[in-house]
Amino acid sequence: MNISGTRVQVVRQHRHAVWTRKPAVLPLEYLQEIEHASFPLEEADYAKIRCVELLRAVGYLDATITRSANGDGQARVARITWLGRTALVQRKGS
Repeated sequence: MNISGTRVQVVRQHRHAVWTRKPAVLPLEYLQEIEHASFPLEEADYAKIRCVELLRAVGYLDATITRSANGDGQARVARITWLGRTALVQRKGS
């Protein structure tokens, strides 16, 4: 199902429908995508900003995220940390 360009998956649990949003870009896929980018990297896409938030939270990226009052945002990725580089190596090995 598609709502405003976002893939949505319906999960049925005990006769109730639970809506979960799947990100358009998965965080580790995004990390692989920017592995060889030149930094700093600017992102304005909501799905990519969400990936930056999650990857920053686990220590894989050094980044800053700004949000405006209307909900728009901007992410600036300074670099992939050593922890993020380790995750990339492990992901390639599996």
